[in-house]
Amino acid sequence: MNYGVITVCLNSSATIGRTIESILQQSELPEKYIFVDGGSADRTVDVIKETVGSAKVSKNAFKFEIIDQRPKRGIAAAWNMGLNRLDTDLVFILNSDDWYEKDTVRKILSLFDRNREIDVIFGSARYFNSVDHRPVSVCHPRPFLWLPFLMSVVHPACFVRKDVYRKIGQFDERYKVAADYDFIYRCLRSAIRFRRVDDILTNMDLGGFASSNKEISRTELLEIGLKYGRIKVFPRMAYAMRRFLGR
Repeated sequence: MNYGVITVCLNSSATIGRTIESILQQSELPEKYIFVDGGSADRTVDVIKETVGSAKVSKNAFKFEIIDQRPKRGIAAAWNMGLNRLDTDLVFILNSDDWYEKDTVRKILSLFDRNREIDVIFGSARYFNSVDHRPVSVCHPRPFLWLPFLMSVVHPACFVRKDVYRKIGQFDERYKVAADYDFIYRCLRSAIRFRRVDDILTNMDLGGFASSNKEISRTELLEIGLKYGRIKVFPRMAYAMRRFLGR
């Protein structure tokens, strides 16, 4: 069983080296690593080439590709560009300011090997303060009963068989922030089989596009909740609560 990685980046030279190194330190390297760059004006692309290039000298060679996503059409479109270039058994999506624990790949590959009926495995993530780089909290998955109110899955700690995207489709590019929320809802409606693990699999810096575009996030979550949820009052309550709390 093999896996491919997609990392979407834009002006990520300060963090993307850490992201790549977290892949390179795994016990099994990816079959292919796809980077989708939105037109970085810093050294992001150079850091990718230098970090991966140096690793290929000392480790087993693996394929990597840098895709130029210009004009930018959002993160969902970038993920889809990466998916179109991968033909691996599993898909790992890792943001350019996130990084894996040292044994994440070993755990995930072993779980998929032992559970052939499972389509998606998801776990926990540790959040860091992006200013002083100290751990702040751990985000654990919530029961799917909470989905009408909030995202139950930490997407960077979510690992998917490629066949799932063939079955239900890729990410909906209409959503600028909540395409992963829409994807999880569609998985559940299509009887995709999930397996939760309680291990911390991914580390994440707090912040990002969703945090700085809260009204877009709230609106998209409401729209998706109304589209898929059976009880329409729940997503409306969640929207009102987010506005009240400023989240």
